[in-house]
Amino acid sequence: MDYEVIWTNKSQLTFNEICEYIHNFFGIKEVEIFIKRTDILVEIIQKSPTILSNLKNAPM
Repeated sequence: MDYEVIWTNKSQLTFNEICEYIHNFFGIKEVEIFIKRTDILVEIIQKSPTILSNLKNAPM
């Protein structure tokens, strides 16, 4: 069962600001890569929402 990922207004704004920053400093190709990687991560979270919970205790 896939879950729905709901973006808040703030998260959408922040995402757009990050995309704009990447575009300004690195170009459109890097923005496309960032968006694709984000889409993949969102798909993973939809399929297994607890997958990232293990990261909070991971050493940095």
